Amino acid sequence: MAYGHKVIRYSTSPVENAKGISGLPGTSVQFFAKALNNSKKKATITFQLFRLNGQKVLLDTQTFTLAPGSSGFRTFDVSQLFQFEVVFTVSNCNVLVSGWGKNKAGQLVAAHRFAQAELTRF
Repeated sequence: MAYGHKVIRYSTSPVENAKGISGLPGTSVQFFAKALNNSKKKATITFQLFRLNGQKVLLDTQTFTLAPGSSGFRTFDVSQLFQFEVVFTVSNCNVLVSGWGKNKAGQLVAAHRFAQAELTRF
């Protein structure tokens, strides 16, 4: 992905998504990846979902552009994943990102809430 300048990448790190002792996947059924462009220029954002069940496999990539002062989000189906990782790639340091897991009832899953300060930058 060519942005024309340095990109910034963040990761949720490995996320456990098994339900209780049953070991079934799906504590979170959806993962909301969000971005807020606080810059005065448009920004390009890419979210990538990886399955980590034994081997890291890219499942989905979603790229979009945000106007200055705007926000957006994309959703990923994680209902069948025991473990996953979401990588956030942004085109400038004034873009804030976060991630939010939701259960089958649409409620937030506290263990799958990632504020930008909690993400791993690499």
